[in-house]
Amino acid sequence: MKFHLFKYTCKNCGCQFKAPEIGFDAYGEFLLRSSSGETVYINAMSDSTYQEVDQLMKKLPVNQGVSAVKLAEILRKIFGIACDIDSKGQLFSINTKPKCPSCGSNEMSYWEATEPPEYVDKEFPNVTHDKWQSMTDNEKLKLLSDSI
Repeated sequence: MKFHLFKYTCKNCGCQFKAPEIGFDAYGEFLLRSSSGETVYINAMSDSTYQEVDQLMKKLPVNQGVSAVKLAEILRKIFGIACDIDSKGQLFSINTKPKCPSCGSNEMSYWEATEPPEYVDKEFPNVTHDKWQSMTDNEKLKLLSDSI
């Protein structure tokens, strides 16, 4: 798959590096990263768990009357709880930035797309949801409620 390279500056040590991101023209596709540096891919438009979490979130009393834009923001923020953890036991998140190759931090002070655009062909594993799929609806709702 073809990914757009972004330039990052680490907030912790100032290291500048490039890392792949989903292009601006891709709708509903995300890279999820863990704090340990692992990355997985999701096409939210075809991922049934993403759709399920979206629907379950709308049922929670705390989300009643919340705008669609805000709900989408919350969904992207908490979706990692519905994903299997990485090989080091860390959660994946849509909002986690890449790991700095110098100090290992995920905190970035600056990032932007390369200009002119640079691309890289890379394959990331698809996100999985085995634990989520083994849960009951009530367990899922409680997990979502606790996460919000």
